[in-house]
Amino acid sequence: MLYLVETSAATPILVHGLGLCLLVGRLSHAFGVSRDNEQYQYRVAGMVLTFAVFLVSSVYLLFVAALGGT
Repeated sequence: MLYLVETSAATPILVHGLGLCLLVGRLSHAFGVSRDNEQYQYRVAGMVLTFAVFLVSSVYLLFVAALGGT
């Protein structure tokens, strides 16, 4: 979805912000899972950030499609 946001002529700030949130979310989730004694707060934070990127990307792409953009 990040690729679709980028190719829809989104501002670089949006693309980089989404990419950064996705990276931090996936790293946080991996850190939480990799502990011998699982750290659920890191897993939950990672899942929330990942799904937030999906949600923001989806809303942006629907908005662009509704306006007849690329």
